[in-house]
Amino acid sequence: MTIQFFDAHIHFLHQCPLDELIDKLGLMEKAGFAGLDVLVLSEFPSEIDTVLKMIPGEYHHLVTPRALENQKHLFTLLNSTCPVKLTPFWDARFIGDDAEGKVKKYRRMGFKGLKLLYVPEEDEGLQIGGMEKTLDAHARNRRGSHHSSSIARRRKACPSYSMGTLEDMASSSKI
Repeated sequence: MTIQFFDAHIHFLHQCPLDELIDKLGLMEKAGFAGLDVLVLSEFPSEIDTVLKMIPGEYHHLVTPRALENQKHLFTLLNSTCPVKLTPFWDARFIGDDAEGKVKKYRRMGFKGLKLLYVPEEDEGLQIGGMEKTLDAHARNRRGSHHSSSIARRRKACPSYSMGTLEDMASSSKI
């Protein structure tokens, strides 16, 4: 019996052209991988500094505006002959408001699961800003003022889920 290996935690960020990415996926197939669960940051703040506050410091060199833009290649790969099966998961660390509507939207787009990052406070070891610090600063920048944050409302809009599928969450009474 052959074991099919799936990598379950690949952030879909790449700098290379699409044809080079397909070649790299082909190497993974040759190494025995049948597929990947790819995590896509479908929504993120326009300011790269805000994005980086919610990403561990050792990965900052990989997260560039181009890499974020290249995530759209996933849908080209899903609709082409790809050497490995790609299963899209929505990385919802910047979910913000309207969680229910967004879950339904990404489910319709073909996302099969959800990945949340819950970092309530700054973690100096990981070099990650934490939700309250990051979302508060982002909200103030968007409003152009220094009013108190809506972090409590955001936490309510983004309840903590264990890993599951978008279908499970969309039908859940939790949302």
